[in-house]
Amino acid sequence: MITKNIMNQIKTHAVHQDWEVAFGGKSRGNSHLFRVNKIVLFLADKEKANKEIAEAGGWLHDIGLIAGNDNDPEAIRKIAEDFLRTLPIEQDQISAISDCVAAHEGDAEAMGIGAQIVHDADVIDKTGMLGMIRHTWKIINLINPEATTKEVLETLTVHLRKRQNNLYTETAKRIARDLDNRTRDVFHQEKKALKLVDSIIQFTKEGLISDIIAQRLSEKSDLVTRKLIQDQLGCGYLD
Repeated sequence: MITKNIMNQIKTHAVHQDWEVAFGGKSRGNSHLFRVNKIVLFLADKEKANKEIAEAGGWLHDIGLIAGNDNDPEAIRKIAEDFLRTLPIEQDQISAISDCVAAHEGDAEAMGIGAQIVHDADVIDKTGMLGMIRHTWKIINLINPEATTKEVLETLTVHLRKRQNNLYTETAKRIARDLDNRTRDVFHQEKKALKLVDSIIQFTKEGLISDIIAQRLSEKSDLVTRKLIQDQLGCGYLD
């Protein structure tokens, strides 16, 4: 059993690493881990999975970012296992949680239902408008700071479609499909899409984190876009 105290230690460690170490502290204050765990618990309930394992995996799923590499499953597994071994939990739990962490990204296949849920929860939070914002932030901060608005938009379209095609659970596929359809409605006009992406790029260059960018974008958007952003920030689409 993973006690509440142990889960709080896992959460505290994961948030500290995400805010203070990953990306050199540039994403301090973002709520991605908190949203992912809301989604994890929702999916675990719907898919009848072990909530303790999935929740712990959800908190730790981005732990590989502290080493600057979130696409090396074995390296990520080692980082997770090294931390988990400092806690009073069983080896089978350590292995199961580490499976969730290692398989959430990259080419590793998520075999267990817990790992599939963590993977899918992460994808869902990176779908829709938040996905557009988060990946634009990543492009400008880490990949190509000089990318044009049109280049970013073209990259986003391919990137988000690829992510959604890799979902495992039927519950996640339904949620992602709904978010994708709502986002397509927002981006169906190229002129409007370019304007939105340009705003995201400018906010990113001001040094804002993705969550704050989402709030700023919401404030200056039409009602449809605002509702979509607010639903994603608060996980209001979970039912």
